[in-house]
Amino acid sequence: MKSKALFAGLCWLLCGCVTTPDKPEPPLHLSSGMGAFAMDLTIDSEAIKNRYIYTVAQYDPSTRSVLMQNGDLQSAAHFSHNFHIREGGDELWVAQLPPGHYAITEIEAKLSAGAGGSEVAYAGNPLGLLVGGLAFLAIAEGSTDILSFRDEYGRLLPDAPVFRVEAGKVSYAGHLTVDVDPRKSTYPEYDNEGQWDGRSTITKIENRYMADYRYDTADLAKHQNRLNLAAYPVLQQPLSVFADRRFVLEDYPDVDQPPRSLPRAAGTRLAIIQTPAAPQTIPAVRTSAPVKPVVPPDASLRSKTRAELQQLFLNGAISAAQYEAVRKAAN
Repeated sequence: MKSKALFAGLCWLLCGCVTTPDKPEPPLHLSSGMGAFAMDLTIDSEAIKNRYIYTVAQYDPSTRSVLMQNGDLQSAAHFSHNFHIREGGDELWVAQLPPGHYAITEIEAKLSAGAGGSEVAYAGNPLGLLVGGLAFLAIAEGSTDILSFRDEYGRLLPDAPVFRVEAGKVSYAGHLTVDVDPRKSTYPEYDNEGQWDGRSTITKIENRYMADYRYDTADLAKHQNRLNLAAYPVLQQPLSVFADRRFVLEDYPDVDQPPRSLPRAAGTRLAIIQTPAAPQTIPAVRTSAPVKPVVPPDASLRSKTRAELQQLFLNGAISAAQYEAVRKAAN
């Protein structure tokens, strides 16, 4: 019985690899009083193992509190994205939203059982298809990593990417890419009996999964029809928090407490943010790691203003816990 079920499941997977081409999305048509949020998303082929779920939500700029209604996000949009064998890892996220101030509130990474719909990643190796099929059958709930931009009270952290939405306009927020920082790690090589001779080793490639970003108005050209830009003007909304950092979605296996973000440094292969033609500007990208300021004693933090505390957090001088502790004491 088990062999029949396995055979049937694999047949279903193999049949599922034959899919019909997706129809192009119709041009955007905004409802009365609504605006649109648009963002390019890319998953690099080396970051294929995860499915990513993005959330944006409205917040009150005076308190930085995310707006809630009956325990749910009041005005929000979600997008689930994974690498697709035929179409690659590029997607355009478009959502209609009421006018207001918004932020990316979290990026969730879940272990993906396949690469796009019912398709299974096999990287050109038929054996990989079999292994991928078995994995698909075995995985019920994948492991999850969440990068949250909210604190425990629902307020935005200082490094939350924020943007605005206006009625009758398309807020373009740039291009977010998930890729990897690979490294080589050496491990002992054990024999069939689990013994190590003290010399033999194997080398593995391990990845750190990163969220990177660029803003380039040239990216809009391929979306003229989908975003109906002949009818709706573009509101340029670069996410300036990415100007000097990349965010860590999943760190190397031996890192117990990964940092939230890493500074942009010389030698990174990710694109530099380009300043748009709009009046709003983005700080210049640093090409070397910033010097961390000296962390003052906790007692001296109480005399800092909110802006100073936020800057210390963004520079990595204090943790989110320290930031919140001082905020609580001030209140």
